[in-house]
Amino acid sequence: MMVDHRLDPCPFCGGRETAVKPSGRVWTINGWSAHTSFELRHWCPVEGPAQGARISFVEPTEDGVIDRWNFRRQS
Repeated sequence: MMVDHRLDPCPFCGGRETAVKPSGRVWTINGWSAHTSFELRHWCPVEGPAQGARISFVEPTEDGVIDRWNFRRQS
C-alpha cells in the first residue's frame, strides 16, 4: 500500500498505510453524476476480539476523500 503524505495517521492505531484510489463506481447525487469516485481504505489492527477493522468510504473526488479522512481524525 502506498503512503499518501497528505493523509493524517489513523486516529485509532496511528498507522499511515492508507490507500486512496479510483473506485470505478459512478458517483450520483441529485441527478448529477461523475464518471468515477474515489475510495479510501485503511486496515486498522486494533486490539480486541475483532483483531482489527477495515475503514473504508467513498467520495466523488480524491481531495474529498482526503479531506474527510483528515477531518474525521480531528473530531
